[in-house]
Amino acid sequence: MSFAPLKLTTPGQGRGAPLYLLAGRQLRTCTLFSEPHDFGYAVVDGPHPFAAMLRLPEPFNLTLDTRSF
Repeated sequence: MSFAPLKLTTPGQGRGAPLYLLAGRQLRTCTLFSEPHDFGYAVVDGPHPFAAMLRLPEPFNLTLDTRSF
């Protein structure tokens, strides 16, 4: 299985925005991980099929269109 992790951060955030978007190219799905803890993440949103509209929480507060993935 092939994955392309992407760490999403905003400048000036200190530790940054702890959002990780994992795109699974073989299964054509994406999963958003947020609220990191010592042993993983508290919130896992997905997997969602490519072409889904994926909501990114604060500080981004936007909807990501994954049709072009």
